[in-house]
Amino acid sequence: DLVAVGSNVIVLTHSGPTWMEPNSGTSFSAPIVTGIVGSLTQLKRLLINQENYNFRADEIKALLTHTTMEAGSHEGPDNWYGWGLIDAKAAAEFILAADEGLVNLKKKIKISGENYEKIIVANPNEKIKVTLSWIDPAAVPLSSTSDRIEDTSSKIVNDFDLRIVDTVTNEVFFPWKLNLNNVTGAAIKGDNT
Repeated sequence: DLVAVGSNVIVLTHSGPTWMEPNSGTSFSAPIVTGIVGSLTQLKRLLINQENYNFRADEIKALLTHTTMEAGSHEGPDNWYGWGLIDAKAAAEFILAADEGLVNLKKKIKISGENYEKIIVANPNEKIKVTLSWIDPAAVPLSSTSDRIEDTSSKIVNDFDLRIVDTVTNEVFFPWKLNLNNVTGAAIKGDNT
C-alpha cells in the first residue's frame, strides 16, 4: 500500500573500520514504518490525553495512505509504489490539523444499505482528497495457482463506492483504481471493486 526508504540504509554492524555499512531490503524499511506509527500514536495519545490509545489498523492505514508523497512514474497508485512514499511529517501535521478541526477525520460505522453523504465546502482552486479505509473479512482462498492468476473477480466482501460530486455542476469524480488490463501502467479513475 505504501513504501518507505529501504535502499542503502546506513546501519551499525559488528565489523569494519567504521562499524556502519549500507544495507537494503524490507528488513530496513519495515522498522522505519513501525517507528513512524509509534511516533504518530504517541502524538495522538498526548493530544487526547489517553496513554493507552492505539490506532486501529484501518485508521493508521487511512492516515498513512492519505499523507504519502507521490512516487512512481504516474499520478495515483501503482503496483510498484502503492499510494506512495510514507511521509511522517505530513501524517503528524494531519493529526494536529484534525485536532484543531481544520481537516475532516471521521470514523463511522457503516450500516449496510444506507448511504453516507458528507457535504464539504471547498475553497476555489483547492484540491479535495478523500481516503477511505476499512477492515474487510478474509476472502475464501482460491484452490489452484491457475485460478489465482486467471480469476480477476472482486474478492471484497464490503464493497464501498466512493464518489465526490460537485454540487454546482453535478460532475461526479471517481476514485483511483488499478487497471487490470495494464497492471504496470498508470491507475485510472472508476468504480473501484
